[in-house]
Amino acid sequence: MVNPNVAWQKYLNSSNTSINRYLKTYGDLLLHQTFQRLTSAIKSKKSHIILFRFKDSDIVSKIGKEDYIPALEHLLNLCTKLEKYEMCRDIHNELKLLKLKKARGRTPKAKVTVT
Repeated sequence: MVNPNVAWQKYLNSSNTSINRYLKTYGDLLLHQTFQRLTSAIKSKKSHIILFRFKDSDIVSKIGKEDYIPALEHLLNLCTKLEKYEMCRDIHNELKLLKLKKARGRTPKAKVTVT
C-alpha cells in the first residue's frame, strides 16, 4: 500500500539545511532524477506522479499536475543554493521553454470596434 503523505516542498526547500548538506554531497543523482521525472510528467501530461519514493518504506511524495512548474522553480532555487550550476542551466532553460509555450498557446482576444 502506498501512502502519499509526505509533502514534496519539504525536500525541495532551499532553506532546509539538513537536506541541503546531504544533497550537496550525495544529491547529484537525486536532483537529476527529480528534474527528469518532472519534465517527463509535463511532456506526457500526467495528472500526477510520485516524485519521491523512500527506500524500504511505503511512504511516497506525490505531486499533482498543477505543482509541476512550482516544483521546477523550487528545484532551481535549491540547485542555485547548492551551486549545481549545470543543473541550474538545464532547469532554467526548461522553465523558459515552458513559459514561452504557455504564452504562445494563448490566443489574443479579438478586439471589438464600434463604428
